[in-house]
Amino acid sequence: MKRRNLSNVLWLMGVVGFAVAFCLSALAQPGPGEGRGARARLTQEQAEAAWKLQAQHVGSKLGLSEENVGKLVEAYVKARKDHQTALEERRSSMERGPDAREAWRKATLELAEGARENLKKAVASFLDEKQTETAVQRLGTFDARWDVMVHTIAGFNLGEKQADALELINTYVIESRALMATRSEAGPPSEDFREKAMALRTKLDENLSKILSEEQLAQWKQAVAFGTGARRGGEGRGEPRREGPGQGNAENR
Repeated sequence: MKRRNLSNVLWLMGVVGFAVAFCLSALAQPGPGEGRGARARLTQEQAEAAWKLQAQHVGSKLGLSEENVGKLVEAYVKARKDHQTALEERRSSMERGPDAREAWRKATLELAEGARENLKKAVASFLDEKQTETAVQRLGTFDARWDVMVHTIAGFNLGEKQADALELINTYVIESRALMATRSEAGPPSEDFREKAMALRTKLDENLSKILSEEQLAQWKQAVAFGTGARRGGEGRGEPRREGPGQGNAENR
């Protein structure tokens, strides 16, 4: 019994940490990247497969033609790759020092906003104004944890239920980014912020429990509880490692 209780406590701690980390990454650090602690790792190929599935899902929800869904996938994957490259170049050019963490935070915010603007311009060439706004809202987080969530769900082969699961996850990603936007200060999140982040994650898990089997739900929780990462070129949330820019990971913590 004690062992089971300990297991439940450790899982809950992981969920809280993930929920807060996801929200913190949703605005400042879009894209696949290395997580902190126990984490799933996506290869570049797996990350790109997740990006394609994300864009296909959004295109379907927008009711786009097959041709425009294909264009949306192409534009989104390009935006993600360009954002990867921009982050890697910026990180390699940054100097070490006590202000490196804050400088990296500001840099990732800047690059994320630029990536969203580039995505918006690309999709506006074949979507109308309302469709463009919705597509950018849904796809414009560029977050690695979303990538791992989608990769995990895709592995369950849910058939017709997969679209419902992807919609729940996309809603969670958007709500997490909106929550992050309410934070005006740097530094550790407040207790209120942590509680709201946890509530979003709990709601997601509860909704997914109606779609996934018990075994799948357990695998889901294990896959996403502590953060995520890509082996190469993620756009990540994480600031340069303590040994300094250029040596830190490229991806989300």
